[in-house]
Amino acid sequence: MIMKFNTKPLPCIIMLAAGFITCLVAVIQDWALLRFSYTLLIVMFVFYFIGGLIRVILDKALEYFDEPISPDDHEDYFEKLEREEAMKRILKEQD
Repeated sequence: MIMKFNTKPLPCIIMLAAGFITCLVAVIQDWALLRFSYTLLIVMFVFYFIGGLIRVILDKALEYFDEPISPDDHEDYFEKLEREEAMKRILKEQD
């Protein structure tokens, strides 16, 4: 049984982590409320978008690795590899 990696909450987690770091920076540097609000809003949108991109990339990668491999695929791979090696030997012999 293959377990699927749930990537749905990933953008929210990344966005909230970035927002938390922004809050810490704002408190440490004593930002004004208006500057903090605008900065937090921009950071949240940007990192939600970045998290969405990471989610899409992970979904595609995990989809690729979740595909079952049949024994025929292995045989085709090894036959192709043998043909390529034979072709390389022929080309070396011609040189």
